[in-house]
Amino acid sequence: MAGPRGLLVLVAAGLALGLADCGGSTIDGAKAERQLKDEITSKIGARVDSVSCPRDEPWRKAGHFTCRVKGADGTGIDAAVDVIDDKGNVHVHVRGLLRNRDIEARVAARLAPRAGSRVTVHCPDVVLVVPGHEIRCQATRAGSSDRATIVLSVDASGQASFKIGG
Repeated sequence: MAGPRGLLVLVAAGLALGLADCGGSTIDGAKAERQLKDEITSKIGARVDSVSCPRDEPWRKAGHFTCRVKGADGTGIDAAVDVIDDKGNVHVHVRGLLRNRDIEARVAARLAPRAGSRVTVHCPDVVLVVPGHEIRCQATRAGSSDRATIVLSVDASGQASFKIGG
């Protein structure tokens, strides 16, 4: 599958969150976790099981901290969070997340004519895409237990392609 753009997403687009606790000197880790989980789920459709951010992290303008995002299938990534102002507002930067549900639907649509029936594709829940690295997904034909491995790759310009097997 060559060509589809928009398979990667930057979860940051204007996400400024007031995450300081009531005292104003530490990051509210629980609030950061909820906001990050909601943002990743809504932007890419990932099945997020949990997010762990530091608790009582002191903040300062231009500071940063890292939260761990865990998918429902156990996959995980680190999300960088930057404090952007002196009120504890932050920006969440998770560059290069695979838009899982989008790519699954596109690959399934391309495979269905070959399979002669509907195909379901499942990719890992949270994946950071690194150009040149391969991402393994599973395809299943409707009404069958047959499975095939789908290998996705993305080039430096964001173009995605896949092959069956590998």
